[in-house]
Amino acid sequence: MSVLSLDVGTNHCTILEGNARKGSVEIVQAVVARLPADDGSAGKGALSPFAYDVIAEAMKSVRFGAKRAVVTVNINNMIIRDFTLPDGPVKQLDSMVKNEMLHNYSASPADVIQFIKMPAASAAEEDEASASGSLRRKSIGAGAQTGIRAATVKKELVDSYYQLLKKLKFTPVAMDFHANAIEKLVMGANAINDTPVKDKNYLMVDFGSSGTLIHAAADNRVFISRYIPLGLNDLDQLLVDREFIPMEEARAFRREKLDLQSEDDAQGGPMKTARSFLYQWSDEIQKVLKFFMGRKGISEVECLYLYGSGSLIKGLPDYLSAAVGTKAARLETFSGITFKNGYDQAKLPYCLNAAGAAIRLS
Repeated sequence: MSVLSLDVGTNHCTILEGNARKGSVEIVQAVVARLPADDGSAGKGALSPFAYDVIAEAMKSVRFGAKRAVVTVNINNMIIRDFTLPDGPVKQLDSMVKNEMLHNYSASPADVIQFIKMPAASAAEEDEASASGSLRRKSIGAGAQTGIRAATVKKELVDSYYQLLKKLKFTPVAMDFHANAIEKLVMGANAINDTPVKDKNYLMVDFGSSGTLIHAAADNRVFISRYIPLGLNDLDQLLVDREFIPMEEARAFRREKLDLQSEDDAQGGPMKTARSFLYQWSDEIQKVLKFFMGRKGISEVECLYLYGSGSLIKGLPDYLSAAVGTKAARLETFSGITFKNGYDQAKLPYCLNAAGAAIRLS
């Protein structure tokens, strides 16, 4: 049975209809719509009226056959933690998880707190990742243990998506988050860009508008995920501040003229400013890469796969590869994702999170 999957970012939203089977997704149709500039809905407690209108129009522009719907949100909208607890009945675990999130991880009593059980070994083995990873892990108590992945999100955000889907005559089924969506894709992945990745070590780098989410994959699962607060909006603002140009001109430069294979920065100007930002961005990615390699005890990774709106910057894969000393490539195909309509293939960089979210309903 097909499902509608909605992913709302800072500057774009993706709506797709997909059929999920055994860890893979066939995308029947997909729509990518640009949200109003400076709307920032993804970082607020609820969808703004402007974002609501754009999403509603985008949904109406395509005749979706699915009636059930799932939403996925960015990790910076949530507190996500992994830890272990003494095993017990679900009701007892629910109480312990809420207590842990409220008292140790700054969740609010008004937040929506959900959790899933994981193998205790998987949840506990990365205790030290809290120093560098967005998904923190902690062991609590003794005796028979169970792994817990808990997430908390503002109730206002949940309510706004729920009301949006109800008004558009869809049946809200679930809310997911990006890191979890990508992990489900990684678990079933055999190849990326037609290169085998099963049992390989690699990074998936989602370069978005409000920030960058890095997933380090090993042994067919996400080993760590880390959010870096450096995105395209920060690049645009830096161009405005240093080059004294209007925001629209900064965005136009980034979309149309920024080419990292160019040598125009020798004379200064916007190209040099953009390179200074990307130098800092690359340095943060290298820190995650080194942490991952150190924790896994490996000397290299296969590749850094770039996706998201920032991945479209000309020459970025070669630039990142030179900066971190590891092969980098723009993600163009993913073995677990197919498109019913070939012309939708170009939308893949915007579809990964929504596609992964759909798998939970398979």
